[in-house]
Amino acid sequence: MRHHRHDLLPDEELQPTHPVAHIPIEIQATSLRALRAMHNEIPLGYQRRDGHMAAWALSNSLSREDMAIATGLAKSRVDQIIRESYLASGSGKVDALIAQDAWSDSP
Repeated sequence: MRHHRHDLLPDEELQPTHPVAHIPIEIQATSLRALRAMHNEIPLGYQRRDGHMAAWALSNSLSREDMAIATGLAKSRVDQIIRESYLASGSGKVDALIAQDAWSDSP
């Protein structure tokens, strides 16, 4: 099964399915596990970055424009990441902000 490149993959005892001749299986298995660990650092890094950006936005301690510059992303993408982080957090503050937006948008 294919996974999105930012999915965390399970920490399991990987074994080569197509072993390379003349290389001990243990060395290949160790390399597979190291590669899996390196892969999992990627989504964890994104989660950490996104969480910090949401916290800084919520505390109004860093502008979204500056976050965009620091990450090399468009401000609209920073806004989207922050919104997604808010929604995923399940925070009461987030629920209140959403309710306030819905109320202010009503006629």
